[in-house]
Amino acid sequence: MSSAITCGDSAFTPPRLRARDDKVQFVAKYLKAYFDFTFLPGSKTFDPNWSVAQADQVEVAEVNQLLGEVFVTTGNKSVSRVVAANFVSLFYWQIFSWSRFPMFQLRHRCDPGLQTFHHSVVGWFIDTSVSFTVPQVASLIPLELAPLKNLCPMIEDCSTIVDFLVAKHWSWWANGASPFCFLRLDNNGRIHGFECCVPSACHFRKHPDRSLMHSLAANHFNILKTWDDATTDEMQHLLARLSGRSSLRHSTTSMPSCVQAAGTFMRLRAGVPTILLDAESELLALVVDMLGVDRCDVDLDMLYNEFVEVAAHGNGPSMRTGEVRGFLAQKYPSGKRILLLRWAKQAAQMKQEGGKLMSFLQAVLYASTELEKDANRQLYAIGCLDLSIGVRREGVRDLFVLPCMGGLASATTAERTDPL
Repeated sequence: MSSAITCGDSAFTPPRLRARDDKVQFVAKYLKAYFDFTFLPGSKTFDPNWSVAQADQVEVAEVNQLLGEVFVTTGNKSVSRVVAANFVSLFYWQIFSWSRFPMFQLRHRCDPGLQTFHHSVVGWFIDTSVSFTVPQVASLIPLELAPLKNLCPMIEDCSTIVDFLVAKHWSWWANGASPFCFLRLDNNGRIHGFECCVPSACHFRKHPDRSLMHSLAANHFNILKTWDDATTDEMQHLLARLSGRSSLRHSTTSMPSCVQAAGTFMRLRAGVPTILLDAESELLALVVDMLGVDRCDVDLDMLYNEFVEVAAHGNGPSMRTGEVRGFLAQKYPSGKRILLLRWAKQAAQMKQEGGKLMSFLQAVLYASTELEKDANRQLYAIGCLDLSIGVRREGVRDLFVLPCMGGLASATTAERTDPL
């Protein structure tokens, strides 16, 4: 039955950003206001009453320009459309929630220091979203640039073609150039504050704004805390506050792993497809614990065969996200779980059949982000990929997350099999 199915590299195409989509417009308006210093007291363009609803629509070419500026200013020459779409999803999730926070809504009545704080927070949300959506790869592993025919603009209806470049990161924490901003959630998933962790190498720690520091202290934000020296209990409590959990069963002993867990959790909550490399790590246990859902190990090949069998009773299987979403909704009608999509076959078999399963993996990851989550059903999915399996598809590589700095030791040996 499955032999009649063609699942080549073109079987699944990640959704493209559309400039006039409401979510893209929301993000673009915020980016434009931030880069125009609309939120900064004392600037010529400062507007304390600015709102998304009253802001002018951002045209296609400017949306593409703004997204490009985001990555250039954070040290990334250019990115693929997948990375740009992931940034939009994560930044939207953060800034939309922040815009409903009382401190944001009352900022125009507050002192200039707190208004300056708002400007800073938007910038930190931008940097945090970039950090958590640029793919992580080992700097010692040679990368093949995508052929020109595979390159495309960030926005589907913009004619500019951008170069493809994968940023090389070992650790989100070690490479942090600005404070990491995390939403603090309650047990219903609503924002009731946020946490700010400043890496020791961040220049902000060396040159704090006095007015900003005064306002932060008045609002119980200790932004100058040295998190490099955080205890295991402090990191566990931090992750619990970010996930709205009263307590967590798992913890970590290092701040880099703590930030990796927080970033991965945020990606999943914001609907950013994620593939975890070296999935037998403490990171996976932490993320599942933070989500507060059941862990469900799934053999990707068996799930694919089941999908093909179900689809055969209809119009035949397709890698379209909508059909895969319908299959997942039927298979998992209720319950709170995360699908850990694993490879049961050996690496040699995966290299022969990888195109089919890679396409299906992408389709499942994207489809799971589109399923509505409510009190009765919460379905997440994460790819669990072994480093020994060769992956050369840029659409897949753009979703990588590393467990920690030490997790790549086996990938930098003399043979250099180029697993990425």
